[in-house]
Amino acid sequence: MKAFDMLRSLKRLMVLAFLIQLTLVWSVSFVSAGQLGMTSISTWTSWEPSDCYEPTVPYFSCYDEYSCKSAVDEYNDYVSEVRSYLACVQSEAEADVRNVTRAIQDGISEAASEKSSDVDDAKYMLENALESGGYSLR
Repeated sequence: MKAFDMLRSLKRLMVLAFLIQLTLVWSVSFVSAGQLGMTSISTWTSWEPSDCYEPTVPYFSCYDEYSCKSAVDEYNDYVSEVRSYLACVQSEAEADVRNVTRAIQDGISEAASEKSSDVDDAKYMLENALESGGYSLR
């Protein structure tokens, strides 16, 4: 019965992983421009975890009672490793979303500050040009 419970849990984790992937694809699909460092952001931008150990599917061999018990144990260990991997992936994705959001917000603030300064400089230059021509904005 334990193996069936583990299989059910694995299916839930796979659904969760699919939903996370769908959410990431959906959220990126609305981005039409922008760049993070040297990476352009678009609907084709892909994300993958960088620090999570991805378990490999074990090979099962069942030819007697001991080997079958070992295969079930190996399967249970694999399911546990997959759970850990998906928890790591979700944690890393959430951290990346926070970092990307902060980087974008900082970029917006920097662009707004820079352009605000440019507008002030342009106004000053226009006022000087008008004054030198005998005109005023006031």
